[in-house]
Amino acid sequence: MKFFFVLLNACCDFDEDTKVKNAGTANIQAEDIGLIFDWWPLDDLFTSHPEIFCTERLKYLLSAHHLPFSGLTFEEVKRIHTGSNWEENYPKARPGNYWHIRVHGTPLLDDFGTWSEKRYLVVSERAINFLFLNHVTDMMGGEINMDIAEYFSIYEKLLESNNYQTLPPRIFDLIRLVEVLKYSSKSDISLT
Repeated sequence: MKFFFVLLNACCDFDEDTKVKNAGTANIQAEDIGLIFDWWPLDDLFTSHPEIFCTERLKYLLSAHHLPFSGLTFEEVKRIHTGSNWEENYPKARPGNYWHIRVHGTPLLDDFGTWSEKRYLVVSERAINFLFLNHVTDMMGGEINMDIAEYFSIYEKLLESNNYQTLPPRIFDLIRLVEVLKYSSKSDISLT
């Protein structure tokens, strides 16, 4: 099975009551999370570094899938706030309900896992294809096609050489999807 490094969009901040541990280190973690939204999330799966969140819709779909996805659990985000940009652009709208995803799987084994204390997200091809079909199409990253330690070592060297200004390419390839749909039956579709 193929596995992918996934970098998600960020669309929110933590509120002032969120507890942050290990700030200033690679192993930063947030607990008792509240979120502040200034914009609607682009995808149903998104981040406020280093934590991962999803919409209630995606949480339901991931939880109810006939073949459960391994390596993740969900905690409801109890505090949702809006910022000034939200209030200006969407004065009558309220953000939805969101879930904090705790990724605890082993990379290259479970559908969702993290690599190193930096918590690089590693997702199986099966989960990637499911996400593409369920409003998560703006992910960046790439296929891990070598030893995972070597893959992330190369990635970190690339980041450093470009002064941390380079983003990986988008994983979803709309042109390829159109070609696959033209020439394949639905049972043969692989979006990666």
